[in-house]
Amino acid sequence: MSSDSIPQRRRSLRTLFAKADPQTTWLAGLLDGEGAFFSIRSNVGGKIYRYPHIVIGMTDKDTIDRVGALFGTKTANPDNGEGRKPFYRAQITGAKAADFMQSILPYMSARRSVKIREILLEYFNKPSANEARSRTMKEVRRKKKWISGGKR
Repeated sequence: MSSDSIPQRRRSLRTLFAKADPQTTWLAGLLDGEGAFFSIRSNVGGKIYRYPHIVIGMTDKDTIDRVGALFGTKTANPDNGEGRKPFYRAQITGAKAADFMQSILPYMSARRSVKIREILLEYFNKPSANEARSRTMKEVRRKKKWISGGKR
């Protein structure tokens, strides 16, 4: 099985949910329907980093406060403009988001599972500093050779 294929679930739902923490399954269900999973791109010193990100937003303050407590973050209430219902948001990024993605993955729908796996593979398979430096140096040598020798 390749690293980016989706493995079949072998445990029955009864076994899965019998061992599950109710807070985790509640959060998984809510995020499956209302959450967003993606990578944030960050450019630091010419290097590009990608970090997992989870965000959920809705007009139910008590629900978002509960999600924020589970995430260990504060919730946000951006200005929605006059005459609009208040909108609340909770979000996490980086290693914390990756940990949450891994914990809720067994409970997610097929479409969300594929997206989460893509994000986690991208995050955990990033090259180490030495690997990145080695690839960069090989590319520099190849370009120098091409420039000096006129090869295409």
